[in-house]
Amino acid sequence: MRPTTKRRLLTLTLILLVLFGAIGGIFAYRISVINARIQQERVDGMAAYQAGDYDNALGLLSDYVGKHKDDGDALYALAVTRSQVSQPNGHHLTDAISFLNNYLDLRKGDPQGQHKLLELYSRVRWNPEILSLSDEILQRDPNDLPALRAKTAALMACASSIGAQLADAPLETVAALQTYGRELGLAFQLVDDLLGIWGSSKTTGKPVGADLRARKKSLPVVAAMASGTSAGEELRHLYESGDLHADCDDAVVAHAASLVDVAGGRAWVSDEAERRLTAAIGALGAAQLRSAPREALADVARYVTARDR
Repeated sequence: MRPTTKRRLLTLTLILLVLFGAIGGIFAYRISVINARIQQERVDGMAAYQAGDYDNALGLLSDYVGKHKDDGDALYALAVTRSQVSQPNGHHLTDAISFLNNYLDLRKGDPQGQHKLLELYSRVRWNPEILSLSDEILQRDPNDLPALRAKTAALMACASSIGAQLADAPLETVAALQTYGRELGLAFQLVDDLLGIWGSSKTTGKPVGADLRARKKSLPVVAAMASGTSAGEELRHLYESGDLHADCDDAVVAHAASLVDVAGGRAWVSDEAERRLTAAIGALGAAQLRSAPREALADVARYVTARDR
């Protein structure tokens, strides 16, 4: 090969190396810019989510999670955000459920994700899924209150409507009876929480204040602690201190019950039980039932909120 040819080949090779190096550098720069933009979408999306700005969070987190499906925190935030931005026919809820199931594939058994999924199942009234997930949670913690409440409501909804379904009743009747059962189940749990603190041992068969002795965070306790009152704060400290336990003095239990009452926990749960009772009886009006069975079901609902055991 002649010397001039060698020089030309060497020159061409150097030019190509410089050219490919420049192209590679530009490509790497563009990738870094894109990655930086995607990461900024995560930062901005999570900030909007934490601030409750769900409309802005939705677009940012959707773009980010579309490229980073293994980011559990962002996926959970997207699920919650999606559930807060309404779409026709409840599509926002079914989308959020899908995101949460993906999240739980990454973080199996995560209590936060399971409770949020349970809440969404309840909103779309998917009773079989509610029962299945509740059982899964209760296998881990038999005293998990959200799971117990959701399961009771779903069971009552199924029990109240199954006869109508088997009889091929109109869909409006089935839906109304499901609503009746669900509200009745929630009322049942609310009253049960009241009895767990103030129920008589002669009628409940349990020690007075049994839920307080077990330091159960039942709804009256949660409502009291969230009240922002001095009584609610004292109750929180009492729960954390360990002074409440199965063998503690009755005076300690009585004091704890008084704190729940003073902080408004008892009144809130009583009012909520009454609201659920009203909703249950109100649902019967859309069930297209004759007066006798309608009144019988209304009497059952009234018994649930007036029972002492």
